[in-house]
Amino acid sequence: MARPVFPDPAPFYKKYVDLIGENDVFLALENQKKELYQLLNNIHSSKLTYAYAPGKWTVAQVLQHCMDAERIFAYRALRIARGDKTPLPGWEENDFAAIANVDKRNLPGLIEEIFTVRKSSTMLLESFTEDCWSRTGTANNKPIDVLTIAFLIVGHMQHHMELLRERYGIEG
Repeated sequence: MARPVFPDPAPFYKKYVDLIGENDVFLALENQKKELYQLLNNIHSSKLTYAYAPGKWTVAQVLQHCMDAERIFAYRALRIARGDKTPLPGWEENDFAAIANVDKRNLPGLIEEIFTVRKSSTMLLESFTEDCWSRTGTANNKPIDVLTIAFLIVGHMQHHMELLRERYGIEG
């Protein structure tokens, strides 16, 4: 399986896919799992409510956002892989973050859920047959194929892992 090709570049999708060095999405998922484990285990629970600037998300909100996004990406991949041509709507991440109730969450629970979501996404992707990967659909008013969505799952998480390191000061 090759990397996604962007004949008519969709900058929003491409920026996440470009963060992934591997050409095999399953290798990328596996490698990222190790990196994510190390990063998440370097977060101190006192840091969950930290935001690096006023109006920015807390660490807990970033983690919840990553799970919300991955679930949405996986749902889109499922619908498109199964041949559903119904245009799939976008979503407003800030609206989700505002009512996600993360202030009631604890770090062990967030970490467990992130890996549960990732395991579910990986198992879904592993279930796809070869012909599923090139199936296309519309999400957020943009054409997209299943392979690109799979890479988005990894690339979006990578983007937020880098932000947690650079702007939130989390090592790992």
